[in-house]
Amino acid sequence: MNTPSLVDVVTPTYNQEQYLAQALDSALAQQTSFSVRLMVGDDCSTDGTSDIIAGYARRYPGRINAVYRHRNLGAAKNGSLLCASCNAKYLALLDGDDYWTCDYKLQRQVDFLEKHPDFAMCFHNAHNLHPDGHRTDYLATYGLPRKNSYGLTDVLTRNPIPTCSIVCRRQALGHLPPEYLRIPAGDRMLVVILAQSGRLGYIDEAWGIRRVHEGGIVSLKSRENKLLITIECLEIINSYLGRRYERVLRPAISGHWHDLAWQHLQESGGADLSPDSLRAVERALARWSEQTPLAEKSRRYVLGRLYISACLEAKRQGDRRLLRRNLFKAVGHRPSLLTRKGPWVMGLSALAGNLRGRPNGEEGSN
Repeated sequence: MNTPSLVDVVTPTYNQEQYLAQALDSALAQQTSFSVRLMVGDDCSTDGTSDIIAGYARRYPGRINAVYRHRNLGAAKNGSLLCASCNAKYLALLDGDDYWTCDYKLQRQVDFLEKHPDFAMCFHNAHNLHPDGHRTDYLATYGLPRKNSYGLTDVLTRNPIPTCSIVCRRQALGHLPPEYLRIPAGDRMLVVILAQSGRLGYIDEAWGIRRVHEGGIVSLKSRENKLLITIECLEIINSYLGRRYERVLRPAISGHWHDLAWQHLQESGGADLSPDSLRAVERALARWSEQTPLAEKSRRYVLGRLYISACLEAKRQGDRRLLRRNLFKAVGHRPSLLTRKGPWVMGLSALAGNLRGRPNGEEGSN
């Protein structure tokens, strides 16, 4: 009779024949005082991934549990089913295209969680491995302050935890909610779920490699697509949490929409903030909202900020009529601008004090 493992390593994979062996080798190399089982789920790959898994399962009987999907389920569904089939006390996450660089990382992380029963998860730093071979610090990318532990509000608006670094309590993960299957980046949802059950412990070591390549879910997508994915993730998380953290999440969501709109202006040659370019942004927002829901509050925030920038540009050009037009547009989208504080709001108030009435034919809002 097989003794239940203390740690199940969850490795979902799809068309990763180039990388999978290194991932499995790094898991099998772990030096631990407890049993470790590898749960490898192939999502109906069309390359040689399933053959690699079968070969490892033959060489390491009892240590690898191989699952072969008969149809492609998608990364989220494949991963959720793997987690649901685990019965170990702890789960360690390792995607098929990543790998570990320290043979004692599981021992160190499990020791931490055994000593801190109020913690739901433990993680460490990792390096991004880019196609040209250079590496970058994962946590430095997000500017996350280094400390021994983190809570839910630390991870709500950004994704500072490398998936390959996570070791968590199986009980804290529970049954994954329906939102997990809808979210484009499931690792963000996993961290939020775990952070509701306890603190997230951090070990200040880089023990993993996260590959950045074309086959990744997000890695090499365009900045526009990355922003839309981030916005969609935050909206789903906001809904999952019953909008209890709306005051934290909404400004972040609106900020990403603004970045998206500003990038569109720059790429389309509309950085001059002319009326035509601003109308083009409004059309782009309408188009994007067909793919990713755009809350009215976020839409008004974005357009209000853009028209304020347009006010300052019109003032620089000495175009008083355009300045007045943009000012009424800005206030039409965000009436609170006339009462709120802040350097650029104070500048708006100063401009407003010199204006009398609306230009003929202008409207206060869209």
